[in-house]
Amino acid sequence: VRYSYLLEKSLSVSKPMLFTGHSGVGKSAVISNLISRLVDGGAWASLPISFSAQTSARRTQESIESKLDKRKKTLLGPPPGKRMVMFVDDVNMPTLETYGAAPPVELLRQFLDQGGFYDRQKLFWKAVSDVVEVAACGPPGGGRNPLTPRYVRHHTVMVMPQPSAEAMRRIFSSIVGGHLALNGQAEIVSLTKPIIESTVDLYQTVLRDLKPIPAKAHYTFNLRDVSKVVQGLLMVQAAHI
Repeated sequence: VRYSYLLEKSLSVSKPMLFTGHSGVGKSAVISNLISRLVDGGAWASLPISFSAQTSARRTQESIESKLDKRKKTLLGPPPGKRMVMFVDDVNMPTLETYGAAPPVELLRQFLDQGGFYDRQKLFWKAVSDVVEVAACGPPGGGRNPLTPRYVRHHTVMVMPQPSAEAMRRIFSSIVGGHLALNGQAEIVSLTKPIIESTVDLYQTVLRDLKPIPAKAHYTFNLRDVSKVVQGLLMVQAAHI
């Protein structure tokens, strides 16, 4: 709730925001939920972009321009009467070029610096109005690259920490406990604590003992893996427990 509040206030004054934190902590969920609520309110439009290692500056610019109206030859913007939030997920995923820059990120920096970009064909300047950027990224490593200070300086940076083991127990206990309570039997509800404690303990053990190495690069575990276990438990119908 606090992150959503700060993001909404930041958007209201057209201040870009950058969320960072480990995978699975809820960066994209917080941003997407707020954007969905703003779009439902009618005053905002959304422009979601997800970066990958193969994303190019050309494709990024084409994605942006495809969602904007041409107000005049040299001015682009969202539909009349609306503002637009551009959500760039995994912003630090694009591959670096020879000189250490990531072209898609440099395009975004140009937009933040100067309020637009050049036409790809005729090289005239295109200004972009009423668009606010929000981005999310994970820590460098595993294919993610450090973002340049020239890009980051435009943002209010929000760090979403990894929840502690105790916080994970509280969160997932309330979810699973509520589901098991539908059965109505006290002995069934009492299973919540051992199920969640063993799941969280196993997750902590896996993080400690199964480190990703070049030969086992797939050993990357995060909070999403715990969520998948809990989602599997919730698929069991309470009446059949």
